[in-house]
Amino acid sequence: MYKMNAEQEKIQWLLHESGESMYKVAKETGITQATLSRLKSGITSLEKLPFEKASKLTTYAKQIIRGGNNMRTWERKGYVVVEKEFDYDLHQFKIIQNDEVIATITPSCIEDMQQLITDLDNGEDINGWEDGMGNTIYVEINQ
Repeated sequence: MYKMNAEQEKIQWLLHESGESMYKVAKETGITQATLSRLKSGITSLEKLPFEKASKLTTYAKQIIRGGNNMRTWERKGYVVVEKEFDYDLHQFKIIQNDEVIATITPSCIEDMQQLITDLDNGEDINGWEDGMGNTIYVEINQ
């Protein structure tokens, strides 16, 4: 049985912040570009969107957050690290906890990215790492 779920925040992120084109979202969800454009511009409110369509958009947003683009994913206790395309060969790493991106690591160069991948492959935890912007990352694990 398929579980349907609709989350307004995920849909807003998908439409406004994900970087996905409306063409691609339409193609992947089966929802017309016209409907997506009306939602994005605010002509149609999310509250008036049929639940089935809202569920499809939520599911697609979660797929993108989790790395539905064949990039690597590393699971750790309480969070996931997902590799994402960023700037040609340089990738970012999204730290996801409870389906929310809580931090993003942006390596400064390919060598730093390769070291990060090696460390993740070796099972290292990301706590104490820098995000590339001078901030230290710490993930709280809820028991």
